[in-house]
Amino acid sequence: MWQKKGMRVEIRRLRYFVRVVDLKSLSRAADEMNLAQPALGMQIRKLEDELQTHLLVRHSRGVEPTEAGQLLRQYANDILQRIEDAKQAVRELSGPLRGSVRLATTPSTPPYVTIGLIQLSAVQLPNIKIKFQEAMNATMLDWVRAEEVDFGLAHLSDVRLDGLIVEPLVQESAVFVQAADRPLPPTISLSEVCCHPLVMPARPHHLRELLHSTAEQAGHEPDVAFEIGSIGTIMELVERNIACTVLPRGAVQRYLNDGRVVARTVTDPGLRLTVSLVRSRRRALTRAQVTLRGLISDLVASEPARGDA
Repeated sequence: MWQKKGMRVEIRRLRYFVRVVDLKSLSRAADEMNLAQPALGMQIRKLEDELQTHLLVRHSRGVEPTEAGQLLRQYANDILQRIEDAKQAVRELSGPLRGSVRLATTPSTPPYVTIGLIQLSAVQLPNIKIKFQEAMNATMLDWVRAEEVDFGLAHLSDVRLDGLIVEPLVQESAVFVQAADRPLPPTISLSEVCCHPLVMPARPHHLRELLHSTAEQAGHEPDVAFEIGSIGTIMELVERNIACTVLPRGAVQRYLNDGRVVARTVTDPGLRLTVSLVRSRRRALTRAQVTLRGLISDLVASEPARGDA
C-alpha cells in the first residue's frame, strides 16, 4: 500500500489501472486478470476516489486515460518496477547469483569489451544473462535515465551528468587515423589534424564536440568533409584514403592490428576521453549488477590498447 499525506493507494489497484490503460479496455483487462468486469470497474472507481480525480474516459471503443491518468500511469509503472526490483534483489540474497543485466554501448566501444565480457561472464557468471544494446552517446544516456538499460559504457569528455552516477574507469586517447600508405611519424599536432579532410560522426556526438571545442580553444577549425555514424563505414573511407578520422584508440585497434591504417597520437594539445560506466541515481543495484559492474571495471582497466604508443 502506498500512502502519503493522507492519501492511501493500494498497489493492486495500480496494477489493475496500468493493465486497463495498456489494453484500452476494461473487459479485456478483466479477462486477462481473471476478474469479473464489474469488480475491476469498482477497483478503478475506488482508485479515482482515492486520488479524487477521473483517470479514464469511457467510450464505445473502450477507455482512454485522462491527463491525470496518463501522469499516474508513468508513476505507477515506476512504482511497480521498483517493487519487482526489490523482490528480485531479496530473492538473489538467498540463492545462487543469477539474473539479467542490460548494458548499452556506443559504436566507438572497442570490441574487446563486449567480446571479453561475454567470454568472462560465461565462465565466472554462468547464471547471469547480459543483454547488449548499442546507440550513440546521447541516446544511450537517455536510455539510462529512463532505466531502459542498467548500465551505459561510454566515452565522455564530461563526467558530470544530471540524474546519473558516472564511474570513470580509465582515460583513453583519441587518435588521428589515416591510410597506411607510407611511413609516418607517431605524432601529429592538432593544427595539422585540422588541415586534413575528416570523416566524423555528426554533432552532438561526444567526439565531435571534444574535437571542435579543443580546436577552437587552440585557434583552429576542423575540416569535417563527411558526417557518418557507422564506425565501419568511416574506416572504409579511411582505408581508401578518401578522408582521415579521429577516434578512440580502442575503437580502431583491430584495424591497426591488420595494418590497414595507422594511428598517430594528437598533440599540442592532445584529445583525451574518459571511459565511464553510467547508471541511474534512482535505482539500487542488484547483486548481479554489482558483480557485472566489477567485471566491466576490471576488463576495461586491464586492456593495454588505450595508451598513446
